[in-house]
Amino acid sequence: MNFSQARSAMVESQIHTMGVITPAILEAFRTVPREAFVPPHLAGIAYIDEDIPLGDGRVLIEPAVLARMIEAAQVNANDVVLNVGDSTGYSSAVLSLLATTVVTMESHPGQLDAARHAWAACDYCNIAPITCDATEGCPEHAPYSLIVMNGAVAEIPEIFVAQLSVNGRLVAVLKPDANAPGHAVIVQRVGNEKYSTTKVFDASMPYLPGFEPRHDFVF
Repeated sequence: MNFSQARSAMVESQIHTMGVITPAILEAFRTVPREAFVPPHLAGIAYIDEDIPLGDGRVLIEPAVLARMIEAAQVNANDVVLNVGDSTGYSSAVLSLLATTVVTMESHPGQLDAARHAWAACDYCNIAPITCDATEGCPEHAPYSLIVMNGAVAEIPEIFVAQLSVNGRLVAVLKPDANAPGHAVIVQRVGNEKYSTTKVFDASMPYLPGFEPRHDFVF
């Protein structure tokens, strides 16, 4: 399989046709070898236009949805990004070509060992993997100008919004009801205690572990 051709086809037939037009974002997706961030037996389907389950709750997000989220968040070269739920390392690699620093969270030591090898092979040297509780964020390295949630959330986690810098943005797929479609939203911190929320497009993806809807017991 010619992976270079597959990347170009992914950008033109999946990402660009969904309205993503920012040249730097298109080039980042055209550059990062998606097949390097999945197990070898899944490399042949790395460029399909849907989420790829990898086992143990890990998912490689559909390329077009990830690209649209990144574009909606208006990532720029000065951003310090907190990347939440990137259990493969792929979205961190893409963001590393667009931002100054990417702090990527792993809940368990060693979770991103394969990704570390892929990052090193591609010379992506501005990614900092941090082991911490994924539901708490990484306040010790805050504030962040951009937070990317690699999965759906039932509600916007306030603990993450509090880790944004003023004018910082958080992008996530908000899906309060597991049986209903979700939508991508941008939450922007516009002051010390002021935030705005904007719905940008309809989307669906698996929930991030720990961010599923709560099922309260009722007598």
